[in-house]
Amino acid sequence: MQRIIFFLCLIVCYSSSITPVSGHPFHTSLAELEFNPMTGNFEISMKLHAADLEQALSRIGKQTVSLETSSEVDQRIADYLKQHFGFLEPENLPGKTHAKLLDDSDDDGTPAGASRNPKLSGKIVWHGKEMDGAWIWLYFEIGEVEQRTEPLRFVNQVLLSDTQNQINTVVIRCGPQKTAYRTSLSNPTIELTRSQLGLDARKNQK
Repeated sequence: MQRIIFFLCLIVCYSSSITPVSGHPFHTSLAELEFNPMTGNFEISMKLHAADLEQALSRIGKQTVSLETSSEVDQRIADYLKQHFGFLEPENLPGKTHAKLLDDSDDDGTPAGASRNPKLSGKIVWHGKEMDGAWIWLYFEIGEVEQRTEPLRFVNQVLLSDTQNQINTVVIRCGPQKTAYRTSLSNPTIELTRSQLGLDARKNQK
């Protein structure tokens, strides 16, 4: 309940500063990440406009996608997240501008190659989705990143190629502390340290 209240407060704050566009008054997503030292995974909940996600999945799949009725829609979402939300592999860092990270697919919807669609670290562990009026909640984990060394560059390109003026907020929980970051079309990455992510937390004994 506290997490939902926190997200709703963020939505109210950001909605007042975003220019209205057609469809609905603003385009934003909110994601909260917390590292679980017991599993070595990041636990993530993400809230975004359902219509915007359907538009992105339809563009990639070259067919209309419904979040409620299309077949294999959960797998489509997980595949989309793997390409647009995660930690940038070190080999993609040199010489890459923020803008180059955003050209995520060719006209046929297939990945465009490492220089245009940088490989993101981590395995997506999908837990499910929940419709909430015009919004959708996504629940998943990102694994296989615990041993990554600095610099750690986190990428959130969700919906940036599909909606005008999209603003994404990433909230990182580390113990009692919460820190919010924004990503956008001009700046889709966040540079973080291991301590900011809680990666150096010692695993508790079971």
